[in-house]
Amino acid sequence: MKKCILVILSVAILLSLAGCGGAKNASPEDLIQNFLTAVKEKDYEAIWNMVPEEVQDYAVKEGIIQDKADGLRFIAFAVNDYYWLEDLDLPSRSSFSFRVLENHAHEEDVEEIREWLNEYGIKLSVNDCVFMRIEVTADGRSEETWMFLVKSGSEWYMLSVVGDDEIFEY
Repeated sequence: MKKCILVILSVAILLSLAGCGGAKNASPEDLIQNFLTAVKEKDYEAIWNMVPEEVQDYAVKEGIIQDKADGLRFIAFAVNDYYWLEDLDLPSRSSFSFRVLENHAHEEDVEEIREWLNEYGIKLSVNDCVFMRIEVTADGRSEETWMFLVKSGSEWYMLSVVGDDEIFEY
C-alpha cells in the first residue's frame, strides 16, 4: 500500500512539474499582455519579474534604485507617470486590448543590443530582440506606443519597467 501511494504521489508531482515547464512570456505578445495586465492590476511585483535579474542588479549597482522594495516603488511611479500609461489609466478601466501595428526584428539588432548591454557591464544572454509598435485600447480610448523587448533563454523581457529601450529607467 505504501508503494502504491508513493507511485501515485510521484506521478502527481511529475505531472505538476511538467505543467510548469512552459515559459510565462514565451512570445513578445505574451509579455505585452502580461505587462498591461500587471499595470491594470497594479501588480508591480509582476512587472519587476519582467525585467531580467541582470538589469535589476545593474539598477541597484548604479544607484537607480536601492533594492527590490525601492524598485517596486519606482515601478509604481513609472507606470502611473509615463505618458501613454498615464493617459490610458489602465487601473481605472474595465478592460483593454492591444494590437501590433509594426514589428521590427533584425538579426543585426541582436548583436547591437549585446554590445550595448556589454558597455553597461550587463552580462545578459540575448537570443533575440524586437521593437513593436502597438495600439492599446481601454474602454474606447486608444494610445500608440513602442515596446522594446529582448529574449534571453526561452523568455521575453523588458529592459525598462515601461517597455522602452532605456535600461530600467523611463
